[in-house]
Parts: sequence; C-alpha cells; structure tokens
Amino acid sequence: MSTDLTFFPWIRRGFARFIDTMDDGTYEISRDQSLTAYIEIDGNKANTTFSVRPPDQVRSIDTSQVLRRYPSPNTPDAESGYFPHIEFVAPDLPWAVTPLAPSDAGRLRPWLALVCVEEANLTFAPGAGEQPAQLTTTNAELPPSNETYGWAHVQSSIDNSTSFSIQRTATIDAVDNTPGTVRSRLICPRRLKPNTAYRAAVVHTLSADGDTLKPAWGPGSDFEGETTSVTLRVLDSWTFRTGEAGSFEELVGRLGPADESVTIGVRPVDMSEPGSIPVSWNPPVFVDYAGAMMDNGTVPTDLQGNAGQFEGPVRDLLNQGSSILIDEPDSDDPVVTIPFYGAYAADNHQVPASGWQRELNLSPANRMAAGLGADVVRTHQERFMAEAWTQAGAIREANRELSLSRLRAEVSRTTKQRGRLMTSYDLGTVFRSQLAYTRVGPGQSPTQYVQSSTAPTAMMSPAFMRTVRPGGVMETTARKRFPNAGFSALREGFQLFETEQWLEPPDFPPAPAAPIGTVRSAGRLAGANYPDAPDITPAPTAPEPFSPELVRTAFESQVWPMRTARVRITTRIPALATFIPPALAVPNQDAELPTRIRLGPRIDEALMWLLSERSYDLLIPGVTEFPTNAVRALRANPTFVASFLAGANHEMTRELLWREFPATPGSTTFRRFWDRPDTSSHDITDLSTWASAEQLEDLGAGGGEALVILIRGDVVRQYPSVRFMVGKTGEAEFKLPVFGGNLGEDLRFLAFDEVDPTVALDPGSGWQLMIEEPPTEPRFGLDLQDPDDLLAWSDLTWGHLDDQGDFIMIGESFPSSFNAPEGDGVAPWGGNGANMAQITFQNPVRRLMNLSQLAGTSN
Repeated sequence: MSTDLTFFPWIRRGFARFIDTMDDGTYEISRDQSLTAYIEIDGNKANTTFSVRPPDQVRSIDTSQVLRRYPSPNTPDAESGYFPHIEFVAPDLPWAVTPLAPSDAGRLRPWLALVCVEEANLTFAPGAGEQPAQLTTTNAELPPSNETYGWAHVQSSIDNSTSFSIQRTATIDAVDNTPGTVRSRLICPRRLKPNTAYRAAVVHTLSADGDTLKPAWGPGSDFEGETTSVTLRVLDSWTFRTGEAGSFEELVGRLGPADESVTIGVRPVDMSEPGSIPVSWNPPVFVDYAGAMMDNGTVPTDLQGNAGQFEGPVRDLLNQGSSILIDEPDSDDPVVTIPFYGAYAADNHQVPASGWQRELNLSPANRMAAGLGADVVRTHQERFMAEAWTQAGAIREANRELSLSRLRAEVSRTTKQRGRLMTSYDLGTVFRSQLAYTRVGPGQSPTQYVQSSTAPTAMMSPAFMRTVRPGGVMETTARKRFPNAGFSALREGFQLFETEQWLEPPDFPPAPAAPIGTVRSAGRLAGANYPDAPDITPAPTAPEPFSPELVRTAFESQVWPMRTARVRITTRIPALATFIPPALAVPNQDAELPTRIRLGPRIDEALMWLLSERSYDLLIPGVTEFPTNAVRALRANPTFVASFLAGANHEMTRELLWREFPATPGSTTFRRFWDRPDTSSHDITDLSTWASAEQLEDLGAGGGEALVILIRGDVVRQYPSVRFMVGKTGEAEFKLPVFGGNLGEDLRFLAFDEVDPTVALDPGSGWQLMIEEPPTEPRFGLDLQDPDDLLAWSDLTWGHLDDQGDFIMIGESFPSSFNAPEGDGVAPWGGNGANMAQITFQNPVRRLMNLSQLAGTSN
C-alpha cells in the first residue's frame, strides 16, 4: 500500500448513521427503514417518525460527483492487468442510501456497484426522461453480488503516520473541512481480455420487490444461474477497449533509445534557386535547416565554400533600402527588397561587418527561421493587431496620467522656488504637509524635531499656524491697529522660530541623589517588592536648542517634486517603470519627467505552438519519422529561437507602422517562444537592448542551457500524466521539466532549463532519466506474469488464485500459497473493502535510463 494513502471500508454521514438494522448478509431487506427524531424542551419531548428514502428511488447521479473514471472513456488500448474503477467526490456516496448498518465484522454493502461487461455480450438502452439507462446481460458477466462490500472503499490522503483511530477521526473531519483529500471508489474485480471492447457501468445493487429489497442479480435475486439474463439500472457508464499491454510497467518497459540512424533537429534544404536572390548553383548546394531543438553535438551544414556567392548579393539587396535614404533623402520612391530583419530594432539599415544583425540576415538557416517567424505573424496578424489596439487604450490612459503628473510636478516645483524666499517659520507653516515626509535628524520629521527641541510644540500645530500665517487673523488685526507699520515689521513679532528666547536650554532643578545601596529606577515591576527603594523620578533630559536652519535644509535637500511625481506614476501604473527610471537611478533628483511615451504592444503568447500548427517538422525537423517507443535526449537551439523571434518582431513592426499604431518603431512585441508556465518569463530581451557585437546563440538562451527529452510511445498515450524527471546519481531530488508539450497523442517533449546537455549526456556524468507512474492516480489489479513465491500481497498474480475465472471470488479464490503472517499491517483476505483495496493496490512504477544512452550518434 502507498505510504501516502489510507483506505477505509466505508463512511456514513447524516441520518444514515442512525440506521440500526445490521447487515448480516441476508438477501431480503426491508425497504422501510424508519427513524425517530425528537426535540426536548424543559424535559418535554416531541417525537416524529420519518422514513429513509430507499435506494431503488434514486434515478441519477450528478456528473459533477465523478472525479475520475479508469480506464478513461473511449480509451482504445487500455491495460488488461488493471481493474476498472470510478471515483466520487462524496466519500459516502456508495453507502449514502444503503438501508443497513455495518456488520460486526465492519462490512457494509454499498447500494452501488461497478460492473464491466464485454460489448458483445450486452444490450444497452440509454435513459429516456426520468428513467435511467438499462444494461442487459447475463450473470456470467457480473461479479458476485454478495461480495460487493469488498469492492467499495474510501481513500484518504491525510497523514497516515498516526494510529488508525486517529486517522479515521481526522478523515471524517477532513470530509467537510478539506475537500479533495477524501474520496470514495468502486472497483470491478474483473480480469480483462486483451483487444476487447467493454462497457463499464455504475449500477444499483438492490432492486425492489414489494416491501423488500433483493440483490439485483446473482444469489438471492430473481435472476440466478450464470446464463440467466439480467437487466440492471445504470447511473453512469462509459466504454473503452483493451490493447496488448497489461500494465504501466509493461508499457514503460517498451521504451528504449531511438535508433542511431535517426537524426533529429536538422533537415537539408536545396539552395540551388534561392528565390529573389540572384544566385544559383549547379550542381545543387544544400544547407541544413536547424529547428528549435536538435541532437546534442549536431553542427548544421552551411554554405561553407559557397558562402561568399550568397552573402554578397544578399548584402547588396539589403543595403538598397538605406541607400535611397542617404543618396536621395527627399525621394518618395521606396525600394522594395527582401526583409532586413532587426533593422528597426537596431536602428541600422546597413549590414554591419559583424554581430547578430549580420549573422541573422546573411545566414540561410537563420533567414529561414526569421522568415517562419514573420510568416506566423502574417497568418495571425488580425488577432495580434486586435490585442495591440486593446493595449493602445491603456497607453493613452497612461499618457494622460503622465501629463497630469508632470503638471502637478511643475506646479510643485514653482512653489518650491517661492518657498526658498520665505523665512524658516513661514517655510515650516506653508510646507508643513510636505515636510512631514522629510527628516531633519535620524528618523525625525520636523514636527518630531520641534517636540524634542526648545521650541514650543504648539508652534507646529495646525491651529497656531492658521493664526499666524501670512494674511491670517493676527496679521490682519495688527494692520488695523498699526496701519503705518511695514509688512516686515509686523511679521517680526510672529517669527518666533527666529527669537533668541528659544535658543537656550531652560534651567532644571537638580535631580535628588539616590540613597546608598539602592538603584535609580523609572518604575517598578508589577508584583515585585521594594521595601528599601523609594520611588525616584528620573531626571529630565534637557532639550536641544532649536535650529530653524535644519527645517530649511530638509526642505532644500529632500523635497523634489519631479522625484515624487516619478514614484507616484510608476506606483499607479507599474508598466511605466520599464520606461521611466526610478528616482534612485536618476543622478539629478529633479530630472524632467516625460509628458508622453510611445510603447509597443506586448503579447505574451508562446509562438512555438503557432509554428507547430504549420508542421511539427518545422519545430523539430525529423520528428514525424521518430520511431514508436523511443527516447532521445536533445538540446534546445537558442540560435533558432533568437532568429525566429527577431523575424516575428520585425514583421509585427511593419504591421504596426502600416496601421499607424502609436508605437516606437522597433519595439519588441514577442519575447516568448517556449511555453513556460510563467507567462512573465521570456526567451529574449528587447531587441533594442541587443549589443551589436553579440551572437544569436547567446541572445536566444533566455533560460540558459536546456536539455530536451523527446519521447514517443504507448506510455505517453495511455498515461497522459506520466512524469519524466532528470537527475544525477546520488542526488536526493530529480529535476522536473520546466516546460514541454505534446505533438500528437503519443509524442511529447520536455525541457529542463539550466541543465547543460553536453555535461548531462557525457557517459561518465551519472545523469539519468526517471519515468514515474503518476502517484496521484492509484490503480488496482493483479500482475499477469507467472506466479512466484507469494511472500507479500504485492507479489500476488492471477496465477496465485485457486479460481482462474474472470472475477476474483473473495469466498472461493483465497491464495492458499500466501505465506506471510497476517497482522502487523498485513490486510486479511476478504475482510472488507479497505482490505481488498490494500491487497490489489498497484504501487507506482519507476524506471531509470542513463541519459548518455539516449544521446544518439552526434554525442
């Protein structure tokens, strides 16, 4: 049994917990299960009797209750070694309306069961109106009806390191408080045949016969005998077909290294007639088209000795576009030539002597990749432009906010100039709110500074400032009384910060001396006893003389309107932070804030899927010929990624210009090629930041080195959630893929960032590929191989059972060769549904493969 799962035979909730008719295995059960409820007030009881609804009245199950069906519906080649099963959200669903209480042995028959019948041996009638679907077959196609208790159970994924009683209590609590950790399951214990079509169905186990309920089939029913026809009411059903494989272990065992003759990642292209480029070769010249991933160590074939014959005409064609701008700047006659990829972003329309722009435009393989990027944009241009215009509205709003911020900053900057002409006190009065965000000392605002200084605290209060402000009450009154006095003379009496009386510390009486043997203390601990130590008030600390110039210094050095505007606008609109440098990065704190910005649209779509829509071979050349049940270790090709995205952005810039989109020419719209889960990740930086001397190989490796695993096999189709990891021998944890995708139902690639392929594929490196069966999708069944010593239930095969029929017969098929002692966690055969789940549970399988054996011929 898995260490992460615990099985319970049943769970009951609601009124069903109070049913007291014990399940003693009898065939006939009363339909009328009555319960008595009462309410008691002041010792007086009021009783009422009600009946529990019998199971035969249930006509349907909400499909949202179904968590998982195994095999998945319409599976064409399911494994024949596992039992079909179905999982429900409600952990008590299989026993919710069972009109019985558990037996002394802890067994409780469910009112539902899962059956699995060969399509050739049944008749299925879909439901009509309120009537459920019906399935008609014979008893030989059905499991024993008196053993349904053994094939229904509850699964809990809570901590199972505690005792069973604690687990059960925690499980019941988790039913309501932690959805998803507890679920119920029905199993059909049938041995499936290879290459056979089946229908699995959830059916009623009980049928009504007057006032009693009887088994719906088998012993005790009205339909006994293997050949007797039985019609069952169906609440859920699906179909599937088995294949040759028996289990995950068998499927994963089929995987092996791809044949060394298979080359992945490059495809020769005939360059004899390269379109509009005036060059031709006879005999034909071939170069390799290199895709987004390739065999490690592969060096694509280029023009080699013929490079000069190609590069010269291409360079001349590309330079024509800029020659007319230089020689005839007033000419309206445009030059239409082949695309000069990256010209807008680099703001350079002349082929340089070296660097990425030359590498991108003069290499046939790189021009192919860039051309594919441009073609993808042309194909989807309407959708991309719709997204761009949606973002344009946000750009207009951002520019509006930016203009308002600049206006506010200009007004504040003018006001600051006026503040420099004020006295220190007027400065503190008028700019009190701004000064609250400055510091005149370590951690001190001007208000706190006044409070700790010789100046009266009230002088910084709003009421006092209103009274003595210029043009305030006191000044108006003084002007009336002294009409001939000048303004400065009137203000002189109010400039209290400038008066001498506050510049000297006041006299304080000396503190009393502490008695000998006592400790001066500012207070006492609660509950402590101090018999000899009198209360002593600490000596007051003399305040520092007030210096009005500190307020002016804080104003001059810390009030910066443009810096405040910059912080405010980038906080409100975070996207602008990319285009407006933060305050700390600007040497001049009062540097101008732009009133308008031109932003290119950003589309975070991963373009690899749009390329794969054209052809899987364009993404990974040779992948369509990749053999079945094969594995190959590849490396990502950053040169292709950089070239492809450069071509896509070049074409998008052309489209933006054509449609007069308000964007900066050369802006980078697409930065993602690989489909990483984090949409903020990118494979290239903005093209405008590419240094002219850099190489494409360095510019396209957004995630660093990347190892890629390519798998085609039955295990991928049968197990969509199979896990692939890589790691080094002896490491505690293996790495999960960072991104990947499916290229068909049986073909998958997985990429591992920051894993150097050259190192990982070295024969002595110890790197391995781990293939792991999904641990969150438990399976049940028996192995199909020949029986061996049965020392544990995990060794159990069909060959160990005494009865070799189509079903496990709990009462007749006990494996007599089982030698392990019961107890100590060993489940007893047939005890209950939890025991049978533990016995037939199939532990997840892992397989390790050395990466060096998967590298192909190029390593």
